[in-house]
Amino acid sequence: MFPCFEATDSFRIIDSRFDALAARAQFVLSGAAAPAASVSGGGDLSGPPLEGKRVALYLGSAEPYRGFDALLAAAEMLSPSLNLTIAIAGPPPSKVPEHPRLRPLGRVDDVAAVFASVDFLINVNRFSLFDLSTIEAAEAGKPLLLHAVGGNRAFERLGAGCVMLPDLEPATIAAGLTRMASLEESTLVALGSQSRDCWERQLTPRHMWERHLVLYDAAKAGT
Repeated sequence: MFPCFEATDSFRIIDSRFDALAARAQFVLSGAAAPAASVSGGGDLSGPPLEGKRVALYLGSAEPYRGFDALLAAAEMLSPSLNLTIAIAGPPPSKVPEHPRLRPLGRVDDVAAVFASVDFLINVNRFSLFDLSTIEAAEAGKPLLLHAVGGNRAFERLGAGCVMLPDLEPATIAAGLTRMASLEESTLVALGSQSRDCWERQLTPRHMWERHLVLYDAAKAGT
């Protein structure tokens, strides 16, 4: 089983032997919901420094496949006058270079609270299956700035509020960030509504459970 058809592209990047498997695969679209708010919190985005600023969220790790290095290179290319802060959740603060535009959060326990504090999600994976964090961003009603690779393309197909990046050249990412930071608030809200609607229609845990039941019933019937 694969989480979506588009994910097979990234599986093939991992190992070409997935070509044969993908040709006879069945697809069960994933679903998820963010965990309940954590008592311990984690990932504080409050405070005067972010008042009036548009905030992008990178949620992942510093592993090469996540494209974190490309995002850092893009941040260096942004105009100093651009009204944008990039919150970095996941990598240890020691992995985040000091930069006035970057806000290291470290490990985040209360994912829902962090999503509530930002304006859009960045996913610059070099390959992508169907990221849980992106599903959670859709649940939170956030616009998505995504590299058009693997499972990221499924979010666009499903109707989430996506802006797609054709490649991971730093200039391309910088242009995408500039576009998101410059959108009218009404446009940003509309994209977020698309994401939430996409989640409610197709990506809840209930949807995933029902899809698995259909698959199990088909297997039982031998179809």
